[in-house]
Amino acid sequence: MFQIDGLLWSYVPFPTAYIKDAFSQEVWRRLASKWPDNKYFQKEIPGLGLRRTFSGKDDPRNRRDVRCRKVADNYVRYVYNPSSPWQDVYKTVKRKSFIKEVLDACGQAGIKLPHQPEDLSSRFEFVHTPAIAGKWLPNTLNRRNVLTLLFPFDLDWDLEWGGEIETLEAKEDRLRYNWNGEVASFHQFHGKKSYRIARGDGLLIVKTHDSWHGMNQLSGPEGVWQKMVRVFIDLARK
Repeated sequence: MFQIDGLLWSYVPFPTAYIKDAFSQEVWRRLASKWPDNKYFQKEIPGLGLRRTFSGKDDPRNRRDVRCRKVADNYVRYVYNPSSPWQDVYKTVKRKSFIKEVLDACGQAGIKLPHQPEDLSSRFEFVHTPAIAGKWLPNTLNRRNVLTLLFPFDLDWDLEWGGEIETLEAKEDRLRYNWNGEVASFHQFHGKKSYRIARGDGLLIVKTHDSWHGMNQLSGPEGVWQKMVRVFIDLARK
């Protein structure tokens, strides 16, 4: 369904890799044309920059929050629909062989993570960010995260609206250790590298104590959403 090779690595301020041609253009367009309807997404997550998500029961939030369980049920029905191309993405992401492939790619780049595939779990979610004033506030991902992959699926996105993923370096030493994934504000950071992810490509982020990244405020029209799939490889829950 998609491949993780041809990685272009950057090691400062933390390891990231641009994934070239993760999806063929044909597959990418088929997936983008079947993006979930707005009605499936949760309401904006307070404090995270107005983005909305559509995820399954393996998302910890959906186990804790009764209001989110309907969203999780809809997710299962959506990705398991025989006519949905997202079913193949789901099956690929959930395989231990996929986790091993990503770990091996990191190892080949000198990033030796102390984990085996059987110690990890994987999932993916759909993310909607409003083009008018939406953003992803700086964060380092949650403490169980090991690796995150980002793939945009916008058919009609104007590059002037923004949408780049930025890696960030804290201005203050007190922000340099953020293992629990608390969020911060952009004015507290220096921008280090900006990734404009092309159609069919992706971005791999290695979780560290200072893997600060975010998406600056978008400047598009009302009623338009920036669309992103996030694949998480996390420590498995015992």
